[in-house]
Amino acid sequence: MNETANKEVTPSLLRYICPDNWSDQKKEANPIDAEEIVKAINDGKEVEIINAVIKGPFILKSVNVESEVLIQRTKIRGPLDWSYATFKRVLNLENSIFETDATFKAVTVEKDIFLDNVTFLGIAAFSDITVMGIFYSRSATYKKQSVFTEGNFKKRIELNKSKFEGKADFGSARIGSNAMFAEAEFKEGGSFNGAQIEGSAFFNPATFEGEANFGSARIGSTAVFTGAEFKEGGSFNGAQIEGSAFFNPATFGDEANFGSARIGSTAVFTGAEFKEKASFNRTQI
Repeated sequence: MNETANKEVTPSLLRYICPDNWSDQKKEANPIDAEEIVKAINDGKEVEIINAVIKGPFILKSVNVESEVLIQRTKIRGPLDWSYATFKRVLNLENSIFETDATFKAVTVEKDIFLDNVTFLGIAAFSDITVMGIFYSRSATYKKQSVFTEGNFKKRIELNKSKFEGKADFGSARIGSNAMFAEAEFKEGGSFNGAQIEGSAFFNPATFEGEANFGSARIGSTAVFTGAEFKEGGSFNGAQIEGSAFFNPATFGDEANFGSARIGSTAVFTGAEFKEKASFNRTQI
């Protein structure tokens, strides 16, 4: 970036803030090199990037990040791979666009992570991530596959109003408190097979255009699917819901399978619509 008036570099800080009146063309003509940001992070500097364009591979594999990283309203043009990195402070990527694949495999975030209003145009890989604080990804868009398998979220996750346009896989994820998916949209379905949610799960309402799989999932408190729509059916085979389950109403466009499910309190299906087969074999309420 050659607009030096928008750049601040000190022994403890790297800051780029592009003015709001800059056009997309001007930001594209004055990109930030990802290598410069990586070097600043490796030097222990706090990073603040706002309303910019980052070019080049953004590689932070196996790095201990001691300072806060804030990248907002920014296009990240090259592939991002932060696998096995550890972020000691808050990680804030709100309102940014990842134009290629973004890999957060086995990342550890010791505070909160903010991904509100983020757009992932490529694959978003969060497998085996550990978040000690809260995982915020409200109103985000995942254009391709999103992978959260084996993720360990010590506190709650918030993905209200997010859109998953590819397959969303939360298989065997562990969530220490509530899982919040109010008004979320799953265009190719979602898998929560074997997920462990210690608190309540909120999918009120959520839309699953592909198959929804909650097989063998455990929800430690209430499961709220009020107003949810399962266009290709839903499987809760072997699921354990320790509190009440609310499907009042819910719509199942294809087979609904609650075989061997266990609900620890009230099960409410008032107004629910089953357009195909519904199975409750060996269900315990």
